[in-house]
Amino acid sequence: MRFDQIQIPAFGPFTDFSLGFPSSENDLHLIYGRNERGKSSLLRSIDHLLFGIPPRTSDNFIHANPKLRIGASIVAANQAPLSFQRKKGNANTLLDADGNTLPETAIKAFLGPVDRSFFSSMFGLNTESLRDGAHALIAGEGELGAALFSASLGNTDIDAAIDKLES
Repeated sequence: MRFDQIQIPAFGPFTDFSLGFPSSENDLHLIYGRNERGKSSLLRSIDHLLFGIPPRTSDNFIHANPKLRIGASIVAANQAPLSFQRKKGNANTLLDADGNTLPETAIKAFLGPVDRSFFSSMFGLNTESLRDGAHALIAGEGELGAALFSASLGNTDIDAAIDKLES
């Protein structure tokens, strides 16, 4: 799955915000900027778009809960593109581009096995998660710690990847 565009009509500090992700041969988009420019809010909006806005949110400081909206256009191999939005609520919060209710399975088809936890650990990196990861590495904990330990033994796929990158 890849995002073609994110539209945020009303969420956190955003009002009528839109960000496009042009398709290219090497589809990698990195969002960076100065402190307090909305990077964490954007990351949180993507999480909430995909998995739902939590019952208690601090992202209602400009827009009231009933007005919160996040949208996107996504594509995936072997699937028709999907334009959708998410509203805050207890049920039926996934909507099509026209505001009609969509079943949650519409987005799950694009996410596959990715759940909120996996998304956060793989794609939702922020300062706090990077610090937590560094502490886990130092302690030799977690999957990455185990992978680095095995890499230190030599002759692993990581060694081959490093050699390839260096060449």
